[in-house]
Amino acid sequence: MSEERPDLPPMPPGWMPATGEQVDALREDFNARMLPVALDLAVLARHGALAGVAEIIAERRRQVELGDGHGNGWLRGSLDAWLAVNDNGEHGLREAGALIAAEIDRESREETP
Repeated sequence: MSEERPDLPPMPPGWMPATGEQVDALREDFNARMLPVALDLAVLARHGALAGVAEIIAERRRQVELGDGHGNGWLRGSLDAWLAVNDNGEHGLREAGALIAAEIDRESREETP
């Protein structure tokens, strides 16, 4: 026996319901771009190695939202100097980020009793 559903409230101004095609495209985009990241984050969380990444993500979001000049090249200049000293090439950027996240993780564990 089917039960009738109540009417949904009206959509906010400017919102339109998505078509099946739009929902499929969104699902495909999520599966291709976001799902692998979510799975990686789950592994890091399971190993207690997410504090550094979470803080870096929060800071990067703050930078992007404030538009505080971090896109003007000064940060890239600092990274180039680090790479010149360490001679790691482009992969050095990923390694540097991972090392920074690991250090934040270590500090976070020391702060937690």
